[in-house]
Amino acid sequence: MYRDRRDSLGFAAFRQLDEAGQRERRSLAKTRLAQGRDRDRPRRALDDFATAVGLCPYYPDAWLHYAETAIKLGNYVTGRYLLHGVERSLKFARNEKQQKKIAADFYLLDAVASYNLHDFERSLYSVDNCLVLRSGDLDARLLRARCLVELDRYDEAREELENFRFGESHWAQAQAVRGVLEMNAGNLERADRAFSEAWEYGVRSAVMENDRGRLRLMQERPKDAVQHFKRALRIQPTLMEARNNLAVALRRSGRDDEAEAVLHAALRVNPDYAPAHFNLAELYRARLNSLHGEQLRRVAEEARREYDITLDHHYRTKKVLEHRAWVALKLGDLESAEKDLLRLAGSDDADGRVLFLLGRTKKEQGELRIAEQLLRMAIDRGYAGADVHSDLGEVLLRRKDLLAARSELETAIRLDGSLIATRVNLCETLMEMGERTEAERVLREAETLAPDDPAVQEQRRLLGEP
Repeated sequence: MYRDRRDSLGFAAFRQLDEAGQRERRSLAKTRLAQGRDRDRPRRALDDFATAVGLCPYYPDAWLHYAETAIKLGNYVTGRYLLHGVERSLKFARNEKQQKKIAADFYLLDAVASYNLHDFERSLYSVDNCLVLRSGDLDARLLRARCLVELDRYDEAREELENFRFGESHWAQAQAVRGVLEMNAGNLERADRAFSEAWEYGVRSAVMENDRGRLRLMQERPKDAVQHFKRALRIQPTLMEARNNLAVALRRSGRDDEAEAVLHAALRVNPDYAPAHFNLAELYRARLNSLHGEQLRRVAEEARREYDITLDHHYRTKKVLEHRAWVALKLGDLESAEKDLLRLAGSDDADGRVLFLLGRTKKEQGELRIAEQLLRMAIDRGYAGADVHSDLGEVLLRRKDLLAARSELETAIRLDGSLIATRVNLCETLMEMGERTEAERVLREAETLAPDDPAVQEQRRLLGEP
């Protein structure tokens, strides 16, 4: 928190200083706080505010600015943590009026951070506490409406927005929030009209442009979404959500290289922004199916590194563990894959895809009975795509349950006709069942789809010339 931790004092250590020492450090902290306020770049100001609280932890203004700057940079977990410093030092504010102001700001910042962490119940609780202290805070009322929207309490959100009258302050901003309400409720045309009305009456906020971009993505108009996210960033370059969403829109527009550049740029602005690490990992993971050899290994390791950082920030933990396990399987790292998947599969409501991946891991480890059980559980829990039927068919083939293997492999091919390895396994199954003519037909289909595939060529050698 303090640039030189040897000089950073905690609450107890500061109390042990003599009066002159405390006074000197308070004066230095006040100077660093002023320097931070004057800076034009939040990341530079962050060091000043960190130093201020390191010099004097009994300084609620410094803690508040430190937390606020972290939140502006998108470090919401860190920001909420730093707000504890505000709580501990609040009673040392200059006077009761200042204490009340800082407390209201504290609750509003906690509401903002919690909202962005999708902790909407806590956000609503904090914004309500802010409004107890500062009932006329219209920004807080708008955030309250947004919280109600995210909690699917649409009627209450509409009632809150009705408090903003046409021609009065923040009416146009309320229309922007109404756009989010209609968007979340699935009324995309109404959302579009609400955003347009907000724009017409002067709203030019980065948040609204980001919301309009999200609407364009929902409307499957990613190229238009790109323009909204870029506009949001011109207004507020530190709006990390817009940077992240811009990368998503670029990917959906087929511009993966540009998306990667945007994510790297976002991490230069804020190296701790977990969603950017997550989407960078997702981008790398998506490339793996078309890569081989050393190139596959290199990109897979890059994906794992980004997933590791994402986990360190406790962002989308379940999804990260699942996808990191998939990457580990691609690398043949069965131990790491199993470790991640077992963390996910322990609950009764484990996702079917998690059970599928764990079943695939057990298949690769040769634990065929357990693999069969897991794959059948995956199907029972609704994950019934071609991949799970293909893997189950392969397991049954290796367990010599040929009739069941044939059924699963044929189901997989019906669901996805491009599966080459599945056709090879079906050919082998049919041969073992003594149905050579049918096996020959299946292999010819595989040869037509992928004549250079090594597994297809090996199966042809085993089957003999047609």
